[in-house]
Amino acid sequence: MPAVCPSLVRPLYDPKDLLKLYLYWYLNRIRSSRRLEHEATRNIEVIWLLKKLKPDCKTTADFRKDNKLALKKVFREFTKLCDEWSLFGKELVAIDGSKLRRLRGKKGASTCIKRWLPFLRINFVSID
Repeated sequence: MPAVCPSLVRPLYDPKDLLKLYLYWYLNRIRSSRRLEHEATRNIEVIWLLKKLKPDCKTTADFRKDNKLALKKVFREFTKLCDEWSLFGKELVAIDGSKLRRLRGKKGASTCIKRWLPFLRINFVSID
């Protein structure tokens, strides 16, 4: 059994607290675990929300990695709840799933975009 230095052992956090942190992350569009760690020590809202807990970036990253499917379900339910309460304005719908080949040079990029433009217009019209 490997020896563990007590100063390097991270404290255990209640999953409820880490979930609160990830809901905050979701609402404020924070993508980085290091940014979450920074927010937990700097932002008064997060300090209050986590009851002065300060999880490090490794803890938040591991929580995200270990609970990927559960977080996806929670965010889906959270979005449905916000929609039921009419918290979303629904003024704009933006979907970016297009895959365009990268071209070198200005001329090649513009011809690629011109090729895709009619297709994109048809899809945008069909959404309306």
